[in-house]
Amino acid sequence: MNNLKEYFHQLESREKLILIIAMVLILTVVFKLFIFDTLSNQQINLSKRASLAANLQSEIAKITTKPLAANAQQESNLLINDYLKNHAITGKIKQIRNTAKGEKQLEIEGIVFENLVSLLDILQNNDTQLSGLQIKSNTSPGTVNATLTFAN
Repeated sequence: MNNLKEYFHQLESREKLILIIAMVLILTVVFKLFIFDTLSNQQINLSKRASLAANLQSEIAKITTKPLAANAQQESNLLINDYLKNHAITGKIKQIRNTAKGEKQLEIEGIVFENLVSLLDILQNNDTQLSGLQIKSNTSPGTVNATLTFAN
């Protein structure tokens, strides 16, 4: 460290100025690359997750606001299945229904556990209230069957 100090003090004033400017530029680039860009990317991911949760919540609300006939129920399940696939969430909607308490219940079959955790994280970040969650193992490794009950 003393050798660096001695070297720096032996430099001419213009060399010191160039060295200081170079250090400032390097620190600025490092800050931008490692801190600012990382935070910016995380903010973008968070906004995408919030949008996904809001869209999923609105789709569930649309489908479960009134009792559906068997055909309409199948069509709604297919719509939500397509929605989940489009957003890279594996699993198949088994059933969507209103409970006796008026809550909405969504049954997903064969969802990868990590995707379920991501979905729950997205819902939590979007202030979606769950009143119940049941998770059961599935026959495929790494997948589960889940029942999400949404609070009123």
